[in-house]
Amino acid sequence: MDSRRPGRHRQARTRPDKAGYRASDSRTAGMIAPVPPSSSPNTTDVTDRLARAALSRILRPDDPHTIALVRRHGAAEIWERLRHDHPRLDPRRDLDEAERVGGRIICPGDNEWPASLLALDQVNHTGPQPAPGPPLALWVRGAESLSAARRAVAVVGARAATDYGKYLAGDLGVALAERKWCVISGAAFGIDAAAHRGSLAGGGPTFAVLAGGIDVPYPAAHAELLDEIAHRGALISEAPPGSPPYRRRLLARNRIITALARGTVIVEAGYRSGALNAARHARELSKPLMVFPGPVTSAMSAGCHRLLRDHPENTTLVTGVDDVLQALGLPRPSSQSTGPHARA
Repeated sequence: MDSRRPGRHRQARTRPDKAGYRASDSRTAGMIAPVPPSSSPNTTDVTDRLARAALSRILRPDDPHTIALVRRHGAAEIWERLRHDHPRLDPRRDLDEAERVGGRIICPGDNEWPASLLALDQVNHTGPQPAPGPPLALWVRGAESLSAARRAVAVVGARAATDYGKYLAGDLGVALAERKWCVISGAAFGIDAAAHRGSLAGGGPTFAVLAGGIDVPYPAAHAELLDEIAHRGALISEAPPGSPPYRRRLLARNRIITALARGTVIVEAGYRSGALNAARHARELSKPLMVFPGPVTSAMSAGCHRLLRDHPENTTLVTGVDDVLQALGLPRPSSQSTGPHARA
């Protein structure tokens, strides 16, 4: 999944959004004063839901400092300490807007909240910055419950995919749907879109984790595809309605994609592709990471070959759906079928 900044939104950080208030930048977390232990731990569900909706508007989606404060003191208390700095922010407007487009907010403790996201609290992170934690909440638009993600595979890769890569991603999407597995991806051009379309063609639901709001079609050329995903699966975002897809969100969503899925497949990726960010999250979560090989002359397969070379201990070469499901711990069919056309 490509992480390049979308040119249409380069100035979005300095403009108020449609609700009339500004989303925070990376300095917001440092402005939160130390919080004493909460005197009212029995916060109501409604209060917590409103607080998480508000915090998703003003805080960085991948800010581990803020996530730690919310985990320790509760969303309601953190929002109470910040709300005076955002007098025009009313989280009910975002909830109403989500409902208007057929969406909802999912919070920790809800029956639909994916338990797999808890793994983001125990990441074996090796990077220079603290590991991003789980999202404060998820905004969801779609008919399918997120509980279906228990049988889901992430399929990601290059935006500038070759016909070879798009064919493999689409065919894998079809085959997974026929095996009653969902596809999770990011709805970007190239591999993401091919995997979503394959899953839909196979009759299965598919999930798209977005960098912007669930009511913001990005890329705009995928508006029809996104509507179909919402009709047959779900659109997911940790950003509230109306939010543009900032660059940091394009990268931050990768942790959600890989945490929701049972394993991650990279079909094509350049040597510096954003899909390699998803691969890192999969490794840190100790989840199966799989890659399709490509021609050694193809720049779009260089990242896949790099993973196989540099991380052989936790990267599996796959050539079709049977290989993928076997990497997830399922037995291989007795036919020993392999390749992109293999079916159950």
